[in-house]
Parts: sequence; C-alpha cells; structure tokens
Amino acid sequence: VHGLIGSITDGGGYAFAMNTFTTGGAIAPVARYDSRYARAIGKYLQNSVNAARMFYSSQWDNTHQTNLAWEQAYDTYAAISYEGLRFTENGVSPMATGDPMTSGWGETNLALYGGGCVGYFGGMVRSTNNQNIQSIDLLKTDYHHDTAYPTYLYFNPHSTFAWVNVDISATSDLYDAVQHTFITQNISPGTPNFQVPADGVVVLVIIPSGLTITEQGNKRFAG
Repeated sequence: VHGLIGSITDGGGYAFAMNTFTTGGAIAPVARYDSRYARAIGKYLQNSVNAARMFYSSQWDNTHQTNLAWEQAYDTYAAISYEGLRFTENGVSPMATGDPMTSGWGETNLALYGGGCVGYFGGMVRSTNNQNIQSIDLLKTDYHHDTAYPTYLYFNPHSTFAWVNVDISATSDLYDAVQHTFITQNISPGTPNFQVPADGVVVLVIIPSGLTITEQGNKRFAG
C-alpha cells in the first residue's frame, strides 16, 4: 500500500492514521515554496488520500478488521478510523487494527486521537471533474503564510494529458507555478478548464486579472 505512514519493520509493516493525515498536511505547502518538489508531493498525496480509506471499517469485511460489530452498533457512518493498518495480524493480511486491545488498555482499536486528524485531508482535498485527479489546496495547512492568492496542486497519474475544471468567481488569470507561466488570462467567472500534463503536475495560482507583474530576483509578484 503506497502513501501510508508508519513502520516498515513492525510485523512486516504497520501504518498509522495519525501519522498519515498529519504528514500529508505538513508536506503539502512545500510545493508552494519550491516547485521542484511539486510532482513528488502530488504523487505522494494522490496515493495517500486514496489509501487512507483503508483505515475505516466500511472498507473491510469482518475478517480484515477487529471491531466491525462495535462499528455497526455505534458508528454507523464509519466516521472513526482504526489506529492503524497492519500488513498482517494473526495470519490475516491486511488487518485494520490498533494497539489498545493487544496491549490491554482499550476496548476497541478505533482511534479518535488519530482519526480526528483526517481534518487535514478534509480541509485541503477536493474532487474534480476527473475522478482520478484531486485538487489540493496548498494554503489550507500553510498556517502562517503571508497574503496569498488561491493556490492548488493537481497531479495527473495518467499516461496522457487530462483536462481539469476550476471554479473562478471573478475575472482571473491562471498561473502555473511549476512552468512559471500564465496558462490563460482574463478568464470570466465560471468553470474554465486547463490541461495537466501526463504523469505531471500543475500548481495553479488564481490571480485577479489586471494586476501588474513584477520580478525581484527569482521571484515573481502580482500586484
């Protein structure tokens, strides 16, 4: 399973919900500051967001999780994640589980302390018109950033280019911070589309049209 964070030696592999959610939130803003990391971060988050579903009871039958009966009785929306996902436990692989029951200090292996961190993903990830391409809001977990224009990362896992729609509420210019160029300018409010290269990434900055563009060293400023 790609994209989950934890140990690669504990029982052959043990990924944790809290580690996965907090790592995604922490690493995403890096793409704003150095676009050389944008593709790697985009690919990582694509896998992480997709695989994180494996922490939840709704994704498994009774054989591959430890507390389905409790979940069916008290968490019918499957909103609480398991503490982790083991490569194997008691001969079953994989297993949605945790340490509380094994260690004797909890009645279930569900984890509010870790699962609550799903808010990082909930805040920054949105679906797009392409079911395989996510929109990652790079400002959501960049808590101390200066004033900034809306900035989103789009990673395309396909072997061909893909078109993605974006919501624009005012006349805007679309700037790609990876290629350091404007994709298009003076776009009217609506849902214009733009192209994401095959196995590539776009860091899209939505800039109000008509601003003066200036450069200082290797930085470009709008307004």
